[in-house]
Amino acid sequence: VLELFVEKRLLTVSGKFPIVGIGEQLELEGELKMHPEYGVQFVAESVKVESPVDETAIEKYLACGLISGVGEVTAKNIVKMFGKDTLKVIENEPAKLVSVRGISQRKANDIYNTYKDIKKMQEAVMFLQKYDISINTAVKIFDKYKYRTEEVLTENPYKLIEDIDGIGFKTADKIAMKIGIKFDSDKRMRAGILFQLSEIAEKQGSTLAFVDELLTLSLEILELDESYREQIEQALVDLEITGTIRKVIFEDRDAVAITKYYTMESYISKKLLALMVGEDIVKYGTEQEIAQYETLERIILHEKQREAVLAGTNEPVVVITGGPGTGKTTIIKAILKIFKNNKLKCMLMAPTGRASKR
Repeated sequence: VLELFVEKRLLTVSGKFPIVGIGEQLELEGELKMHPEYGVQFVAESVKVESPVDETAIEKYLACGLISGVGEVTAKNIVKMFGKDTLKVIENEPAKLVSVRGISQRKANDIYNTYKDIKKMQEAVMFLQKYDISINTAVKIFDKYKYRTEEVLTENPYKLIEDIDGIGFKTADKIAMKIGIKFDSDKRMRAGILFQLSEIAEKQGSTLAFVDELLTLSLEILELDESYREQIEQALVDLEITGTIRKVIFEDRDAVAITKYYTMESYISKKLLALMVGEDIVKYGTEQEIAQYETLERIILHEKQREAVLAGTNEPVVVITGGPGTGKTTIIKAILKIFKNNKLKCMLMAPTGRASKR
């Protein structure tokens, strides 16, 4: 939240901004809104930052606390010596600053580096806004890439999908089109494939995708017809060659997985197997124990739930999965009851969600 002088009166402005300082000029787009507590505010949706122009504004800017090692006295001395050219001197000829009283070579370097960092951030955010990226997202992108922002976007805007929360294929694709990447470029096709693989993993919970189905889904997201299938297949091969994806045979069909997911699952499976063939396990669960639990709780377990309870009380390690309402909590309660009946001490760990609160 900041205050701007607009036509000689103060206007409260809110929004996400790059670093801005007293004395700078802002060109904003947005709308006036009534805040229930603070009254009329201008909510900014895009911002353009311009340097201070007159000596008074430059002095206020330097003294406002943004520039390392510069207070009111030093700011006044700098502006007194260089006038309206002060910011040009800082940016292009910082060595001249040592002629100002109280500024050493080290301090001159600090002033130059801080000023350069601020300008780079402002320029990056304004660069991103050209592609209809909100200030909020622009700041997130800059936080990730810093001074490489323009370079990364110009080289491969699809990297945003992987690196920035909230940016999907459609957003990255719009930026790519504006930058000049062709709709049938190999880079775009590889990005479409990876996006679909990520979507399948995150939304369907499957880290594997069958190749034929993946190619069809990729053509859809890329809005390409069947005549591009061969090119998509080549893009898939390229991703495999670079090690980005891993090809496997699953259920006698060609399938692929993003390599990092494949590696994670391989690691987890090895750990689970090690637990499964570990020490001799005492078996506690029996059909009789389950029947007693059902009588006590006045319920009848589903056959799959019975299997899970038996596994949970007799196997070294068990993974039980299922969506909401499929009876996971009932299974856990049954397992705990059987262990308690056998005078065993149990430890529960619930890192997230409703279970952790209980």
